[in-house]
Amino acid sequence: CTAPSDALLVAAFEPEVNFYAERKFAAGLAFFYPGFFASPRDQELAMKRLRRQTVPLALMDVSHDQPPFERSYPQIARYLDGRYQVAGELAGDGGRVYRVLVDANAVATRSYGPLSLPCFR
Repeated sequence: CTAPSDALLVAAFEPEVNFYAERKFAAGLAFFYPGFFASPRDQELAMKRLRRQTVPLALMDVSHDQPPFERSYPQIARYLDGRYQVAGELAGDGGRVYRVLVDANAVATRSYGPLSLPCFR
């Protein structure tokens, strides 16, 4: 439900999502995992990349066994909080829960699936 030129931000250790979705890694990062690419300098670089990309959707692992994204990536979390809205949550394997975030500036063209998640193409 996104254009081939769009990127997808997956706030989790799930690099296969972008592969199967055939979408670029938002912020130039294949994954977000506590301790990796989380320094202030790394986050500044990721933010520069993110601001140049079109990223209509973001997925965030909000499972209880995961450290909060905000603690490891505060700069990126603030950006998501200020620009994205919650569209719903998806259940994953092994009890995982993924929150679907939508860029508030993106215009959906239709909805998809039983959760009526927004599509952008």
